[in-house]
Amino acid sequence: MTYLFFGNDEERINIYLKSFIDKFFSGKEKNIISFNARNSLLNDAISECYQIDLACNKKIIVIDDAYYLQKESKFSKSKVSKITKNNDYNKALNYIKEDCDENVILIFIVKSNEIDLNNVIVNAITKENKKFLSPIKDNDWPLYIKTYFDKKNLKIEPEAISELISCCQGNLRTFLNESSKLCLYCKNIITIDDIKQIVIRPQEDDIYVLTKYLIADNKMKALSTFRDLRLTQNIEPIVLITMMTNSLIFIDAVNYLNKNGYNSNEIATKLNVKPGKIYYALQDIKKLKTENIPKILEKLYQLDKDIKHNEIDRFYNFELFILNF
Repeated sequence: MTYLFFGNDEERINIYLKSFIDKFFSGKEKNIISFNARNSLLNDAISECYQIDLACNKKIIVIDDAYYLQKESKFSKSKVSKITKNNDYNKALNYIKEDCDENVILIFIVKSNEIDLNNVIVNAITKENKKFLSPIKDNDWPLYIKTYFDKKNLKIEPEAISELISCCQGNLRTFLNESSKLCLYCKNIITIDDIKQIVIRPQEDDIYVLTKYLIADNKMKALSTFRDLRLTQNIEPIVLITMMTNSLIFIDAVNYLNKNGYNSNEIATKLNVKPGKIYYALQDIKKLKTENIPKILEKLYQLDKDIKHNEIDRFYNFELFILNF
């Protein structure tokens, strides 16, 4: 049997491949042979498919980065490598068409959203064995999360979904890791309190929340967040100042580009971050007093300078900074 997994989200491909492998071997000893198309001949992988393994009757052959199956841009000027020239596509084609051993799985991995539909190997692989693994879009996350927990016979509150999305920040592996903990500890329904107690919120996300409270002029919530950070993560004010400064510069940049007509994907490309981070930043900007950002940056600079020169008590004065803002 031959499969083709393709898409530009390498993390999602790796997660799907691992799940496929685990299901195929179902707890038995795994027999996996991997080739990289950039430095291995396709012929060698096909020969491996025909090899009989006396120790294990099941095996998976993975051809990673099978670039010769992806659609080439009309602007591309990529050279044909010696590896590509020496590949015997007829041998591969014959194997895919004629061999139907369900105990031997051949998997092509293509790290691109587009495959070459005119390629003979692509056409030889059945439609149901081609799997397009695209990144999960921001507006698809709520349904994805609900469906995931439905399959686990768990319900999840809408507020809990929003909180979980905020914690995972569009990272599929983080979501799967945190969701496995929720499945272990929660019964019947997952609430927002469960998310807050069980799911690990990234430190930089907590600092981003603190920064948002300051911009929104919510001093008491900002103070409470700072005290929680100090108590639970033993975080130093100097570290907070640096990370808050970075968060403010990021918010200011997103706000500037948004006002100048850039959409979220264009902003993500310019700032070299995931679109999900831009999506939530834009949602936050609607509620924030962004004109306060320069004033906060100036005060943070002065506070950082005073602490480094040992002129003030760092914790006490960070609280004063929040209250006197």
